[in-house]
Amino acid sequence: PTLLDPSLPSMVEKLVLQVKNQLARNESGLNTKVTSDSGNTDIQINGMVQRTKYPLTALYYLTKVRGYKRVNRFLSHNVEDVDLIWKALVDLRKFNNAATHGDNGSINAKSEFFWEPLYTLWHWMGVLSLVPFSSRVVSGDENLVRTILCTVQNELDELTTFGPVEEAACTCLAAWLSRPDAAAVSHNLRNSSDSMILPEFSSWARQRVLSLSNPSDGRHNGKATNRNFLLLGILQVVTKILKHASVSSSILIQQLIERLWEPLLLLGSEEQHNQLLCRHMVKWFTRTSVTYLKDSNPNRNATAAATWRYQRGQRRLLDLRASTPKSSDGQAETKEKHANSDQTNMKRSAESPNGTASILFPVPDQVEDAMGQILDSLAHSSTVVRWSAAKGVGRVTEQLPAQCALDVLDAVLEYFENPERDDCWHGACLALAEMARKGLLLPTSLPLVIPEICKAIHYDVRRGHSSVGSNVRDAACYAFWAFARSYSPSVLRDHLDKLAEAV
Repeated sequence: PTLLDPSLPSMVEKLVLQVKNQLARNESGLNTKVTSDSGNTDIQINGMVQRTKYPLTALYYLTKVRGYKRVNRFLSHNVEDVDLIWKALVDLRKFNNAATHGDNGSINAKSEFFWEPLYTLWHWMGVLSLVPFSSRVVSGDENLVRTILCTVQNELDELTTFGPVEEAACTCLAAWLSRPDAAAVSHNLRNSSDSMILPEFSSWARQRVLSLSNPSDGRHNGKATNRNFLLLGILQVVTKILKHASVSSSILIQQLIERLWEPLLLLGSEEQHNQLLCRHMVKWFTRTSVTYLKDSNPNRNATAAATWRYQRGQRRLLDLRASTPKSSDGQAETKEKHANSDQTNMKRSAESPNGTASILFPVPDQVEDAMGQILDSLAHSSTVVRWSAAKGVGRVTEQLPAQCALDVLDAVLEYFENPERDDCWHGACLALAEMARKGLLLPTSLPLVIPEICKAIHYDVRRGHSSVGSNVRDAACYAFWAFARSYSPSVLRDHLDKLAEAV
């Protein structure tokens, strides 16, 4: 797919220009009467749908091959595009509803449904949220964000499936709710109706989660599928808001997290079967924990990692080769410099657990509850949930003080106590590898970690006529790679014999 990258900007630009030209032609009100595939019903279809179907579908296939994040970089995001794309999106939704539903409300399975153009327009509308002006200025609709909110809410309430279109709609809504004018962040916006959009969505989501958390409303009356779709949509929106929001952590906590914390915490402790829901629950707990920790430690730069972590320095082979002198005197000087750097890292690592090299600050109770949910997910039956939980352990730990990080390490090492639970071993190996890759395993902790990884590299448990453990061995290999990548040879020198024997 990366072979497309040199040609991708020009390809997307040509398709976008064609779409915009056709949408501009549609302003004249040109309509065409066509017959649906069923052959019985005539549908009034806007000429725009016919003319833009193919370029929008081509954009969808580009996103399918290269990913929507890469393609979205080259979509047009001018101010005049906001009304143009939103009107096209509304017209296409109306056509799809008219084509798929008959006069009596029944669904016509043979009708033509243009979901690829709809998917592209939702993502395009999400890109347009980056326009650095108020929504009242960029659109003729003074309540554009509220209109988008109501549209997506209605779709989520009426979901009978959850596919790419619904996922793109959630991404678009999260992008617009992440804007500063969606929350009351300044005195100029507090009197505006747009400033209450984020609290309004939070209240709606809280109401839906509370109503769906009741078992009598979901699993036992045949509505479990629709329940999962709605919860999945809500979780996708809130996790993307926490990832991309351009407002402060305190505003996110006040207007979003506090309203959804208790319902989603209860749901996280009950929901253990649906793979997608559990994966997004792990994302929710991870990003809420990071938000709480950033708000509790305002003196630290929001983009900086833990000050107490082990830092090896340059790890790219090309950089090391370019910076290595060819003379013998220069090589001796470079070795001395690396030795001094290793001694400094060792000294800082030895001091960090006692709190002298790390900033101590109170950790909120919500972080402890969320970390418990993430650690429990390391033993989930699904591989994608365990992998997401392992990444969550690393991302939350790098925001914690050093002493709390040691507590997290002890909790992860407890999963190696039961040799029969291959899921626990796999999740623990992934978590240790993530911590090592980020430098969160201090050299003083390696004597506790490496023996367990050496056992995991040979993990094999007999069950019936077969055995399990290949995923555990793969995760242990990833941990081996993380050790070699993250730590200098002087740190690993005492452990090389054990690692070599294990391999």
